[in-house]
Amino acid sequence: ALTTVAQGVWSPQNSALSWVRFCLKGHYQQAERRLRQFEEFGELWGLVESIVSELKLHDRMTTALIDSASGITLTNARYQKDVGVSSHVAARDLKALADLKILEPSGETRARIYRPGPVLRASRDAVRIRKPQRDPYEIVRQGATRG
Repeated sequence: ALTTVAQGVWSPQNSALSWVRFCLKGHYQQAERRLRQFEEFGELWGLVESIVSELKLHDRMTTALIDSASGITLTNARYQKDVGVSSHVAARDLKALADLKILEPSGETRARIYRPGPVLRASRDAVRIRKPQRDPYEIVRQGATRG
């Protein structure tokens, strides 16, 4: 869009309309994507809370499971810091979550990481909103033809 506007050199006679439209469309789609992420996150939080409640896990595990379901790799050190527990408690919690197949451990001892297990992946997939990004100019055009 900018190349079309500039045509190789700056000229005040050239219309910047295509560049402005490009920028506005990008801002609209970015805002729409953020709203979609907030909606997905809220639903994911509810699903993870119900998993924690159903399995009678400690509430402190909820945030770590949300992080994992959202794609953040968990480690013992990260869990300790985020939840505010000792290394021993973190190891016990993470082992319990791995034993329940909620998290999948990978690596050994200090290099061990935890990724979402099947239950968390299924929860994440269940809340993912799958629809194409809308073109704001098409929305306006459709509204104008209806009204």
